[in-house]
Order: sequence, then C-alpha cells, then structure tokens
Amino acid sequence: AFEAGDLSCAGIVHQNVFYFEGRQRRRIYEDVELHALMLTLILALLVTPRNGLLDTRYCDQYPFMKHQRNIPFLLSSHLNHSANRAVLPWIFQQVETIGRIGGVRLLQ
Repeated sequence: AFEAGDLSCAGIVHQNVFYFEGRQRRRIYEDVELHALMLTLILALLVTPRNGLLDTRYCDQYPFMKHQRNIPFLLSSHLNHSANRAVLPWIFQQVETIGRIGGVRLLQ
C-alpha cells in the first residue's frame, strides 16, 4: 500500500503520478502567467509589507502544534518540483517588481 512518507522508488513514482493527475484536473496549470500570479499572491500574503518577515496571520513558527499547514514548506516543495520550472522566471520577474514586500528574500 502507498503511504505519504514512502521514499522507495515505487513510492516516489506513485507520488509523481498522484501529483501529475492533480495537475491535469486544475486549470491553473494550463496558463503559466496565471500560475505565476497566484504564486506571487501567495508570496505577497506570506510576508509583511513593512519588514518583509513572515506574516503570523498566514504562517506560524510551529504550524503542526496549531494543526496548521506549513505553507512556506509546501510552497518550497511546489516551486522546486521539476514540473514548475517554467513558472520560476515569471515569479522572479513579478517579485522583483513588487520587491518591497520581501518576496525575493523568501524565494532565496
């Protein structure tokens, strides 16, 4: 049986199949610019405009203790997946445009 934490070759293949099946059902992945805009919006919400630190309304230092998702980790995993390579130049361009939010720092 497949488990989320399975790191065997079969487990990784199953995770990728599951991931790509999900991508096919979501129309956001059909348009690179729309995908980049949504990710830029998430980045903008994650950081405070004044000092560029993580906004506690959306990110907690200990998300699992509060039964929350670890959004920075999920975002990092999403951005580092090979299927999302095409969106990275778009995101960097948009984050540079609104650089005052600290998004570049978050992307690093």
